[in-house]
Amino acid sequence: AEEVLCGICLFKLIKGGGRIIALRNIKRNEDRDALIIAGRACLEFVERTAGFDAFFEEDDAETAKELGFKERNGQLYLDMHGYFGTCAGCANKK
Repeated sequence: AEEVLCGICLFKLIKGGGRIIALRNIKRNEDRDALIIAGRACLEFVERTAGFDAFFEEDDAETAKELGFKERNGQLYLDMHGYFGTCAGCANKK
């Protein structure tokens, strides 16, 4: 199988969660599924390491909504409690 660069996902961890600051395909690739997979992988890492609050700062509301983000106080926000199922000990992350 040929290796193909699909896009990027940049995020930062914050107290209690994380922020997706860039989630986009490269110019020669428009693979929407790759964006969703990268976004979910990022969210899982944030949940496992930092907490349950996620914010979406990229200018792509359609992708944010596909990932489950909703508008709250002028920001795209996702409460990840239950997003990936149950997690023993997850309550200690906040």
